[in-house]
Amino acid sequence: MKAVFLADAHLTGEESPGYRELMTFLADLREARQGNKTRGIYTDALFLVGDYFDFWFARGARIYPPFREVLARLVALKEAGVRIHLIEGNHDFFLADYFCRHLKMEVSPDWAEVELEGRRILISHGDTINADDDSYRLLRRFLRSGFFYRLQRLVPLSLLFAAARQLSRTSRELRKDKTEELAENLHAFGRAKLDEGFDAIVLGHCHKPLLMRYNLRGREAISVTLGGWNNHQSYLYFEDGVFSLHFYGTKNDPLVKTPISPPPVGGGRGRG
Repeated sequence: MKAVFLADAHLTGEESPGYRELMTFLADLREARQGNKTRGIYTDALFLVGDYFDFWFARGARIYPPFREVLARLVALKEAGVRIHLIEGNHDFFLADYFCRHLKMEVSPDWAEVELEGRRILISHGDTINADDDSYRLLRRFLRSGFFYRLQRLVPLSLLFAAARQLSRTSRELRKDKTEELAENLHAFGRAKLDEGFDAIVLGHCHKPLLMRYNLRGREAISVTLGGWNNHQSYLYFEDGVFSLHFYGTKNDPLVKTPISPPPVGGGRGRG
């Protein structure tokens, strides 16, 4: 079983940072899946871990025109036999309306728990982990409410996307210079979940690519923040039971140097 995980592409259209690289990456995955060993890496599943779009809205089968190529690449991958699973983030929600109904792909609104080669993996965008951010939680609840769902369907798509872009810019300003703090909080959460018996915690949101390895009573476990595709072109690859963090397009696509932080002997309550 082989799988690719990536997050935070924040796509709006061709002008999005990392857009062309992502389109090439998805095409390479399809080529490799179809047997072209000189292109891409082989994968059975692609997990898009939130904020793949810098806001997503649709009207039935009608979509925002700049997203046509993005969706065509995903459809081509699915037709090649790759399982596509989207986890909603803080910039893309109401995904099931389109992706489940029209494309027959998988969507998880908050959390996805999957098993790969016997390893129990918890996946989430990570935007709900900070329990102290009451204002964001209220905003998130409103944006995902039935009232807002009905309201946004009454607004012309052009106005909706203009408002979404402004909200996105405001969000980035509010989160500016908080990457390190956010990454620490996410990995602290991940470490606690590993103690509950998960083998891997995969998160997005903080835009910092970092893979932490732990030895929990002889069982290797990992906590990962995927980093933002839009500024790192980073992705996680699972192959033969091993996770590795890569940067697309760099020389030989090398692994990032990942901190290894084993707890004291006997630490952790993980399964062993």
